[in-house]
Amino acid sequence: MDDFNRFKKGLFKTVRYVHKKTGYLSFVIFLDVLWCYVRYGATFEEYRLFEFYKLDSTSRNSYMTKRKYKKVNKKLVDQAIINVITDKKLFVLRFKEYVNKNLVNLNEHSYKDFEDKIYPYKDLVSRSINSSFIKSYKEFNTSKYRSAAYLNKELKDKKLTLVERKINIHEDLKELNDIVVINVVSVFINKCNIITSSIKFKKDNKIISGYIDINKGIIIGNLKDSEGHNYKDLNGFNIPCFDKIVKMCKQVSYELEEIKQIEWSFTVDNKDKVYLVDANVFTDYIFAQTPEFLKNKTGLMKYYDKII
Repeated sequence: MDDFNRFKKGLFKTVRYVHKKTGYLSFVIFLDVLWCYVRYGATFEEYRLFEFYKLDSTSRNSYMTKRKYKKVNKKLVDQAIINVITDKKLFVLRFKEYVNKNLVNLNEHSYKDFEDKIYPYKDLVSRSINSSFIKSYKEFNTSKYRSAAYLNKELKDKKLTLVERKINIHEDLKELNDIVVINVVSVFINKCNIITSSIKFKKDNKIISGYIDINKGIIIGNLKDSEGHNYKDLNGFNIPCFDKIVKMCKQVSYELEEIKQIEWSFTVDNKDKVYLVDANVFTDYIFAQTPEFLKNKTGLMKYYDKII
């Protein structure tokens, strides 16, 4: 009964929303929402966010909906080896050539390594081995601690055991935040295909996201917070060294071609050096298809239809 009530609540919420936006008859909207649920696998939330009420059948079919996402992900992501990227200590070992050379794993390196290699730096960044960088990272200033031992204990207690010197970020990105990551989604079928890209950083405990045009390396439209609200208009903002980021993305994709679809995370320092920060299963397909970002209101399936 709870599932049915949620289904009914979501359905009527969507009908009311679209009626208010368009003035269309509620009964007509009701039938169309149900049709899109059956025909395209679009949830009620996706119907609203993708603005299906504005689209013809061809455009609707171009969107990756929840049902299509599951089908694609099942085919492209091998669950038997996914721990290579979900377990961040394995990720760091696999891609040590591309990550920050100062990174230390407190669970595997000695206390002496931490004290000698990391603690002398004033600004540190630490994260969990079980979560993405953007969600779990915390910043620490060593001058606030009596000794390396105090900080070492706190990091272990908080399970933030991957510690590195904070990268001095590129001055263009520093306009946005001290820590900024550029995400690039690749699908490896015979070669590395770049599907979509975004920029992310944290502000007031909210993750701010922006859509990047993969052909031009510029932000399109507004940055949005984790609740979908507009944060700032940065239309046309150039991502520094985006060509280098794409090049590294292709390199690491070739090194892990067993997992066909991955969202890679990078950052750029003040000397134009690109670092690999993280790798995760691509889940943000809704943001990647926000209508205001897309040309001709065409979704992601145009890429997958060609390569799958």
